[in-house]
Amino acid sequence: MGIPVLDLAAAAKSSPEVLREWGDAARGFGAFRLVNHGVPTSVRESCAAAARWFHGREASWKDRFAIERSRGNKGFVPADFSPRASGSDRVVRDYASLDFGAESTSADGLRAILLGPNLWPDEPGFRSAVEAYNEAVHACAVRVSRLLSLVCGLEEKYIEQRSVDGCSLLRLLHYPKPAPQFDSMAGGHTDYEWFTLLWQSAEGLEVYGRDGGVHRVEACDDSLIVLIGDLLEVLSGGRLESTLHWVTPREPDRYSLTYFYGPGFDELVAPVGAPESAAVAYPALAAGEHLTALRVRHFAHLRAALADGTLRLPFALPAGNPLKAAKESRLAASVAAAR
Repeated sequence: MGIPVLDLAAAAKSSPEVLREWGDAARGFGAFRLVNHGVPTSVRESCAAAARWFHGREASWKDRFAIERSRGNKGFVPADFSPRASGSDRVVRDYASLDFGAESTSADGLRAILLGPNLWPDEPGFRSAVEAYNEAVHACAVRVSRLLSLVCGLEEKYIEQRSVDGCSLLRLLHYPKPAPQFDSMAGGHTDYEWFTLLWQSAEGLEVYGRDGGVHRVEACDDSLIVLIGDLLEVLSGGRLESTLHWVTPREPDRYSLTYFYGPGFDELVAPVGAPESAAVAYPALAAGEHLTALRVRHFAHLRAALADGTLRLPFALPAGNPLKAAKESRLAASVAAAR
């Protein structure tokens, strides 16, 4: 059975039936396909063409836009097919990414890691294509946030109002072929923000559902895929769980336009309207510091800057993402039971 398909246009009037449908999808799967989402096909096609154009350029040219050259820690991250560890069939990174995010004119110090300036290629039409898609998918995310706020039992604009000038990110992803054939269990991850909206050019995305099953997500040009993120799990006190997912080996090349809808830097995210026990399981998170810490852990140039003292943080880096660890344990148990 595939993941649910929800119609955003039909959800304009949030009736009890609509909220039940959205709640079942968010709680039962943590992922769903979204149709009639309002992102024009021409806008999506132009952004996808821009992504293919960039990723198709030679490596030396793309290096001009390497993420470590950007004051805002946005830019190009190449694929890295070297082994993740000795004797492992997993690789460091089987995709390349070009990242663009929200910018703040007052971003300095700690804020600059998430809200500093973008690094744009100077190809005519490139920036306008990407910005048009970013604007359209952001508008879609706002509408989705209203439904998910109501599913959580909150006021309709609760998430929206806490996402003004948010730490959102658009990634133009390229999964090149041939991809490695992994023998071990897929290495999944959860996304950090409220939720993710993504379009994929070909199949490859798989999600671990609440039913304990692995669901391969169909690629459809007219739909976006919604994945519940970590901060929405915290906000809901665990009533909505973030979605463990990964991309498997694929043919042909796979492209993805992935938008992470995030909160404002200064927001404090804690369970709202949840049982008191949720506050113990989900301590409040300072959104800016939390997302900054995870981004520093993710990128080698930021870890190196932290090690040599050129980057200083007012907090200690966490050992990892605790929400991911819990989901990986459930996935391992599910795979073991299936064998």
